[in-house]
Amino acid sequence: MPNFHRLIELSDFKDDLATLYSFEGSLTDSQALDQTVQHYLSQTLRRENIDTYVAVRSDLGQIALFRDGISAAQASALEQFADDFIPRYLQMLTNAQAALQVLPIIKARGPRTQQDVKPWDPDQVIRPNPALAWRPFFGHGLTLSRQKCVQLFHYPPLRLLQEYRDYLNDPVPAKVELLLLANLDWNKALEWSQWTPEARQTTAPYFLAQHERVIDGCPIAAPDDQGSKPVTDAQGHPICDENGKQFVGLMPIEDFLEYQRAELMLHLIPHAVQTAYSIPLNIFGEPARKQFEKLTGRSIPADVVSQTPVTGHVQIKSGQPQTPFIAWWHPYEFYWRAHGRSSETIGKGQLVMTQKTRHDIEGLLVDDLALAGWSLAMAEDPSQDPQATLQAQQAKWNRADTQPQVQALVRHLASFEETGPNKLGYAFCESLPVAWGYVQAHPDLPYGVLPVE
Repeated sequence: MPNFHRLIELSDFKDDLATLYSFEGSLTDSQALDQTVQHYLSQTLRRENIDTYVAVRSDLGQIALFRDGISAAQASALEQFADDFIPRYLQMLTNAQAALQVLPIIKARGPRTQQDVKPWDPDQVIRPNPALAWRPFFGHGLTLSRQKCVQLFHYPPLRLLQEYRDYLNDPVPAKVELLLLANLDWNKALEWSQWTPEARQTTAPYFLAQHERVIDGCPIAAPDDQGSKPVTDAQGHPICDENGKQFVGLMPIEDFLEYQRAELMLHLIPHAVQTAYSIPLNIFGEPARKQFEKLTGRSIPADVVSQTPVTGHVQIKSGQPQTPFIAWWHPYEFYWRAHGRSSETIGKGQLVMTQKTRHDIEGLLVDDLALAGWSLAMAEDPSQDPQATLQAQQAKWNRADTQPQVQALVRHLASFEETGPNKLGYAFCESLPVAWGYVQAHPDLPYGVLPVE
């Protein structure tokens, strides 16, 4: 029987590999660095739906991809995959290595004087907690050559690295995945919502992860609240600019423009059929939207995108395929609104809703669902009209017959709870099947009796 065996040379990255893979033995159950590399690369291959094995030499000089005792057709398919995958993997490491050169510049800064010039990890200066310290974290474990959609975000939550070592095990990608499933098959969404992330990774169809090729504009793992956190000193007093306006947000996304450009160029691959177009791009949240504007020169009016998703086609770089894009709120915005728009109640596992806020919370989720449907549709045919596609998806999720599904998703997702001493874990307290059963049993009061205000 034929065999498949390919080597990936790591000699250009050996000195930086520990930093590139965010390796700290104390944070990974003392797992060796070679095992950490193997863990994430194996995760990527599962999400590529590639059945091969990975071995990393303990001196970190080479990675072996291998599979023995297979047919000639299987061996040929693996060779073709490796021809595409290996240079893309090495380019991802090259992009990450270049981004590391930015870190000393940020760390050398003094006190903050401008909104977009941010120092390194200021919370650690005020309230030291090594478990919550920033560390570089790149998109390991995600698909590299078979992605169907790219998602541009702000920065990776620390739980992905500290708690789970899985870039898609977080309330945000969990929500995105569930909304993709809801668009595809409601019954499967009910079933799969009960599976563990590990089971989804090995059992569920792989196209879901292929719709979640994340690019974080700021490749630094940090606690959840540091993207839009108001900046204060050790006494809790606001830190402001020369005009007295309080600084907001800690993450220095503005410093990584070239990294963002390189990652978009790498991961926005041409569509398999409509080769004049790339796969679609989702732009989530204001920081990512501002960076997208800098990268492309394409303006997305803030007053418009605050009301409805904005769509279009754009070239990331002259001569490149046209990219269909959609810009919208960050998926975490739903949790913020559903938990009462308060840092005291978010992540507590309780829906905070009144008769007045119900329309706002449901309406936001309808547009989130429409965006997920748009992503699936544009991944199939990126040449179609992005705005007409969005409007069709919005119409679908505003229908009376889909309203119970929206309400069940509101109940389930609003039961998101942060867990653990540093809030790095998470859970959903009400399963989607339980939420669906409640909504069906109480069609007139899907959230119980709501206060007037």
